[in-house]
Amino acid sequence: MRKAILAVGVAVVALAATPACSDDGGGGGGGENLSSEEWARAVCEAGLQLADDLRPAVEQVEAAEGDLGDTQDLDAIVSGLNEMEAAMRTMASGFADFTDEIDDLGAPDVEGGEEFQQDLVRSLRSAEPAFEQAVDLLSEFDEDTTLQDLSRLQQEGEKLEEAFSSVGTPFESLDEAPGDLGEQFDEVSECQEAEQRFEELG
Repeated sequence: MRKAILAVGVAVVALAATPACSDDGGGGGGGENLSSEEWARAVCEAGLQLADDLRPAVEQVEAAEGDLGDTQDLDAIVSGLNEMEAAMRTMASGFADFTDEIDDLGAPDVEGGEEFQQDLVRSLRSAEPAFEQAVDLLSEFDEDTTLQDLSRLQQEGEKLEEAFSSVGTPFESLDEAPGDLGEQFDEVSECQEAEQRFEELG
């Protein structure tokens, strides 16, 4: 039972280990397309912001995991799951904002850039249901929760782990970015810093 409960938290923390270059600021649709270097930098500057936004939520989940691992008390377990729910809502909001920023950034000025950007956005959108599933599951546990209710985590926790395995998939496409975009993701200092920041979170 305890292993199933902790699996929820493990799935959540696994998100933070996703090597990402992210989106915040800068860009915006409309106007001229950014060069490959500018686009990579804008994406990775946003990644730095996303990492900063996720850090408190990750720490919250890790703390809840520790509490769950040390108790058999039902009230304490429910409290830990509620902490995970709050953290998951924060992560869901950050990831959705991240996707919106990539969408608003527009396409990089390279051949195949528009298709690449649109595919990346679609892939990011397809990962969002994992967060919704986690929030829906965790929101079910409150002061009326029984031990029998917690038994659902055995099955649902495994489903969540599987769902979250898809969250990192969109970022795999960065290695196959068109033109010199992939090169820019490797060389731009903000991208290197973003990758390091996410590794620290993991």
